[in-house]
Amino acid sequence: MQAKLSSMRSQFPQAVAWIDKIPLHKWSQAYDGGWRYTHMTTNLAECMNYVLKGARSLPIYALLKITFQNINAWFVERGLKVDFILRVGHQYPEDATTLLQQNHQKSAYCHVQRYDQDNYEFEVQEISTPHQYRPKPISFTVRLNDWCCDCGHFQTSRLPCHHVIAVCSFSHMPLTNFIDLVYSLDYINKAYQV
Repeated sequence: MQAKLSSMRSQFPQAVAWIDKIPLHKWSQAYDGGWRYTHMTTNLAECMNYVLKGARSLPIYALLKITFQNINAWFVERGLKVDFILRVGHQYPEDATTLLQQNHQKSAYCHVQRYDQDNYEFEVQEISTPHQYRPKPISFTVRLNDWCCDCGHFQTSRLPCHHVIAVCSFSHMPLTNFIDLVYSLDYINKAYQV
């Protein structure tokens, strides 16, 4: 990436000067620290193509008006949906809740041992399930202070994998302490407020 930026620097110094003002972790997967919440693309062009669908050949004023109207309608619609879901007592979106329920079921087939009390480090062994026989348990290390599990799912999604759920259950810790705030419907609702 740095080689390409250097190449661009000689050809387009003003463009690279503008890019240099934006921190690398904001636009480069190589420097984002793994915080993509399972999204592996940064292709905003595809999002904008959807927004501009049917309006590309219009004059600029009409294009801007349609774009504004579409985005405004989506914000109102999604804001009302999140508000309704909050009012009926849900804390997280349906897809996050479903994933947590699936992981909770899988956690029943995990055995937890504590390694280090100060650092909240645990060994979690996956034992055989009714659907999958394992002659030898598979071990994973969970480090709660670092929000890290050897399986990688916890770091990728920032939602507790079944190993983390097993650790929380074993240690009597609230699972909500290990669900990233971006999944909270309260947090999402703030994004849609005007």
